[in-house]
Amino acid sequence: MSLGERIKEQRKNSGLSQEKVAEFVGVSRQAVTKWEANQSAPSTENLFKLAEIFGTTVDMLLSSNEDGKTLQQNRSTISTKWRKKRKQRNAGAR
Repeated sequence: MSLGERIKEQRKNSGLSQEKVAEFVGVSRQAVTKWEANQSAPSTENLFKLAEIFGTTVDMLLSSNEDGKTLQQNRSTISTKWRKKRKQRNAGAR
């Protein structure tokens, strides 16, 4: 999923129009349309504003994962799996 697709999905899930998002961010509706169509990308400052509006993180908006997991969720999952394997290895060594 592209950045534009994630912005559009988050906007729709939030029940906001392009006009409202544009108003909250301080840009034109056409800018939001271009972001959603991947014709341009929001600035870093505007990415933070979008994340705040949508109640999510910039990591999630920028994530290239198909399932939408954030980098932090991936790290947490990997860390948990690693700890379980280490525990099993240590238990088997006794």
